[in-house]
Amino acid sequence: MEAVQRRRYDTAYDAISRLCHQGLPGSDLFTQVSVQLRKVVAFRTAGWLRVDPMTLLPLPGLLLQASHDHASRFIHNEYFEPDVAKFRDIARLQAPVQTLWQATGGEPERSPRYRTILRQIGYGDDLRTVFRCGATSWGVACLARAETDPPFSRDDISFVARLCEPVAHGLRLSLLLAGDGPAGPAAPGVLILDEDNDVVSLTDAARHWLAQLPADAARLTSCPDGTGHTAVVLEPARPADLSPLVLDLHGLTNRERQITQLLLRGLPTRQIAQTLFISRHTLSDHMKAIFAKLGVTSRPELTALLLDHVPADLQPPRAADGALSPPAAVRGAAR
Repeated sequence: MEAVQRRRYDTAYDAISRLCHQGLPGSDLFTQVSVQLRKVVAFRTAGWLRVDPMTLLPLPGLLLQASHDHASRFIHNEYFEPDVAKFRDIARLQAPVQTLWQATGGEPERSPRYRTILRQIGYGDDLRTVFRCGATSWGVACLARAETDPPFSRDDISFVARLCEPVAHGLRLSLLLAGDGPAGPAAPGVLILDEDNDVVSLTDAARHWLAQLPADAARLTSCPDGTGHTAVVLEPARPADLSPLVLDLHGLTNRERQITQLLLRGLPTRQIAQTLFISRHTLSDHMKAIFAKLGVTSRPELTALLLDHVPADLQPPRAADGALSPPAAVRGAAR
């Protein structure tokens, strides 16, 4: 790498690192990181997404920097179609970055994502990365180049790999400090209670969430020794909050819940068995029991079950009967 290019990379890295220490909301952080990244790594379009660290399911806050509207098709491909360079697989790489050209050995036609989405809208190589800190993933991004552009270079890949940890820290910080969440009526609400648990003040979002509670919802009770005012935060449940409830509802044991979380993260069965110190035969028996209890027959169906609790704007397209449906291009090819 030439000295001039190395300095450009270092300047961009320093600027992005500073952004990641500001506690910006996720969408703002993605926007500003993208501006700095584009100065040294060329791309035509990009998608940035926060994910739940426990399940890697999408969270609110998708930033799509594109002139097309195919986000649902990319989401469908990621969670329900066999393909190369899946975010769940990339998350387990030592350097969580991979390009389509890398994954296909320079033969992008081997990828359904390329054949049914990217090529149709004029794109070629894409670079995918998982913003991971230690073993915990906080977000993902996909950068795409036009079909006439050269593939991403080794220097491009190495630089994006350097950014994974600082951006992961930035996403984690935004969640802790900025109260990062969806805008509008779905945002967290705050209400202030006095010593008698009477409402002193509340935000519009809190008023919205209170209106969703049933009339016979449990009431707050006073603490005998309580003094002063109490702040209560009302907010939508995240996938990590809801998935254990769904599993409990279906009577999964502790071991079955452990296995389900690992299945959702995309780990191969051999690695799951090694992680839990059980045989693959025992794991197979557990998986049969899990699928039977949840009424599913495969990992994609398991993911779909929990994806029902993800915000509707990030879900794959559904048919009129509510069933998950493939993109139009895939449906046409299947006839």
